[in-house]
Amino acid sequence: MDPALVALQDAMLPQGLPVLPRVELAARCLLAASDAGSGGDWFDAIPLPDGRVVVVVGDVVGHGVEASVVMAELKAVFDERVREDGDIVAALELIDRRAGRLADARTTTVCACVLDPQTGELGYCTAGHPPPVVVTPDGRASYLPLSGGRPLGAEQSFSRGQHVLGEGDVLLLYSDGLVERPGSPAQNTVDLLRVAGQVLTGPATEETTVDRICREVLDVLTRVTGYSDDITVLAVQRAAAVVPLRLVLPAVTGSVPTVRAGLSDWLAHLRIGPVDEMALLHAVSELVANAVEHAYPVPRATDLVRIAGDLGPTGEVRLEVADDGRWRVPVEDVDRGRGLAMVRAYTDDFRVGQSASGTRAVVRHQVAHPVALLRGVSTGPVVDGELGLSVDGQDVLVTGIVDRAGAVLLRRTLDRASRGGTRLVSVDLSEVDLLSSAGVRVLVDASVDGEVRLVAAAGSAAQRALDLVHLPYRS
Repeated sequence: MDPALVALQDAMLPQGLPVLPRVELAARCLLAASDAGSGGDWFDAIPLPDGRVVVVVGDVVGHGVEASVVMAELKAVFDERVREDGDIVAALELIDRRAGRLADARTTTVCACVLDPQTGELGYCTAGHPPPVVVTPDGRASYLPLSGGRPLGAEQSFSRGQHVLGEGDVLLLYSDGLVERPGSPAQNTVDLLRVAGQVLTGPATEETTVDRICREVLDVLTRVTGYSDDITVLAVQRAAAVVPLRLVLPAVTGSVPTVRAGLSDWLAHLRIGPVDEMALLHAVSELVANAVEHAYPVPRATDLVRIAGDLGPTGEVRLEVADDGRWRVPVEDVDRGRGLAMVRAYTDDFRVGQSASGTRAVVRHQVAHPVALLRGVSTGPVVDGELGLSVDGQDVLVTGIVDRAGAVLLRRTLDRASRGGTRLVSVDLSEVDLLSSAGVRVLVDASVDGEVRLVAAAGSAAQRALDLVHLPYRS
């Protein structure tokens, strides 16, 4: 893979997901090993101040740097709008209008959801994208109904679907590469439900349910068929509220290791990344050490230091170290006095307040759960189904696999058969084994231009893809 594209994707895809009080999040992204298949998938989780969270997965048709740039623009516009009030319909309509003015963004598909973890109320929109999956704790997995939206760029209004996510239920969003793998699309969609359900009824492991479901869905479903496109999986589960950290210890040097151990256990429960954990452990240890050394001029057995840790609704950890004394100004020493400067450097915000009742030092830091971005993995065994294109006058028969390269050939074939769009062509897709998003884009463009009449047999791979993007066809 082109190193420049790798760097671009690293900069644009989230390296972590927010850690939230009543929601567990996990994501796994399997990036295609070749430049020809990579660049268009995007995902995000956006916490709102009122406790709700917006999750989104999208797929830009195309590959390489161009697809990555389009992805970044749509992602940024969606993020900016949805943060205003959590209105996913308004955010989708905004990027739909943007896609209408940006040729490379046309036929981008998106699935966006907004969840209130307190009540389980879930609103969602599918813009030409596969529907979310809901898995219950007893292993029952099902697809939510499509909300009816077409891919972006159609200058449309979006409807919002509704569902209530129960305690312990898992919501699974994914890019279409997961179910548009080589083979039977019907079987692929059934396999997704089966594997997802098995995770929730399987034995407990050290992994959280959301981490495990992301890992197993990708591992199991791509092991046999392989993959040729980016695949993204994002899992969301309602969870119990995070228990705040509360420690009260003697203001003695020996309390510092105890604080570190207690804080480490609390942070481990939050599943934050190692860099965030190191920063907070260092900051709090330094603040406790300062309280022990500087707060009490004449140490007494009753002197205490109190540590409080809380997780805010947008994923910000607030840690307070308080005592009943007043910090003394440290003696000038070239080997000391850098501790508080390092606390400021390690955390997003650091404040110290003193009053007659004591000193309070507060750090705030946005934390994240790491995301697995996988590259260069083997795409598995080669499968049968090479693209076939047969032209008989104004009738075109398409067979086999319409991948990204095949989509280019299909576009050229339709141009020739329609004589540059001057006559209507019938395109029979009944024997297509795989219709990729790139192939769908060719058909969308040709349909908009009035070049084609599509045919897809009931139960075929093409039928499912055409239904998803609301392209008319006859069977």
